[in-house]
Amino acid sequence: MTKIPTVLFAHDFDPAGVMIQWREAIRRAGGKAWVAGARAYIHRADFDPVCGKPDVIVVCPGVGDGSGGDPGRAGVTLLPPWVEMLLAKYPKARRVALFHGSLHCWPLREEYARHWHERGFALAATTLDYVTEMGKIAPCAWLPPLVERAGTAILCDRLPLVVLQTPSDPIACGTQDFLNAVRNAKAIPLASWLVPHPMNLELKLRFSAGFDHFRGAPSVNALENAACGQASIFSLSAENRATMESLGVPAPPTAIEPAQDALEEKVRYMVEHPEVVEDWQDGCLAWWARYFDENAILERLEAFFGGLR
Repeated sequence: MTKIPTVLFAHDFDPAGVMIQWREAIRRAGGKAWVAGARAYIHRADFDPVCGKPDVIVVCPGVGDGSGGDPGRAGVTLLPPWVEMLLAKYPKARRVALFHGSLHCWPLREEYARHWHERGFALAATTLDYVTEMGKIAPCAWLPPLVERAGTAILCDRLPLVVLQTPSDPIACGTQDFLNAVRNAKAIPLASWLVPHPMNLELKLRFSAGFDHFRGAPSVNALENAACGQASIFSLSAENRATMESLGVPAPPTAIEPAQDALEEKVRYMVEHPEVVEDWQDGCLAWWARYFDENAILERLEAFFGGLR
């Protein structure tokens, strides 16, 4: 039985299904968790119509309602009115402001961190870049997403090498730079966009290498690629690498500097040394299993939620 207190995740929008996946893991471990919301990105949106009394309420300022608008324009106080009503209804519940790495609130990250910390909320983020930056204002926990997997990707046993990217937003994920870098390295780039998530998962099993984006920290795709047994290439800035290592997670050899030429160099090495790709596939899968599988994520959630005061 998990020691995670009863948690209510409450926001209009659940990007990447993060809250729903955590809820399912907590329930499988014998705990209680609910997700109150209205919209999900491309994952299932089975929100809870009835929620019990929570020990912890998790809100998600800055992610908006999923319509693509900029929540930062309304200031850092933006929460759906019904979420504010829940906070008022359960004044003794511990409070968490969770940041999903939204590009919309990135320019206001310091203001968000300061505002929610001063309002008495513990801070947490799903991505390292927010943990690094908000941690300069107030303590910010790293709570990585729990990703889905459909099996294990084929091992690299032939050339040409195909590198897959499944961007949620091609501009934000640097898809054109990805295409250029992989082509320059004499490999084949493949970008899959606006297709159902289960189809992308199946694609990840067909190709031995996958790329996330150039924003300097691993996100859902980086972890999902590793979980599916790909050589998961992702950009990691020096500052975020230091944050990751300080939290006890080493970077795999597939991590690169956040630049097109770094991706090109990494892929060219894979093309010239195809035997290393299989090693990196095995290593990335082991890295995910050690630090990001369901048991590892539950341990993080238990340590964080259980330590709230």
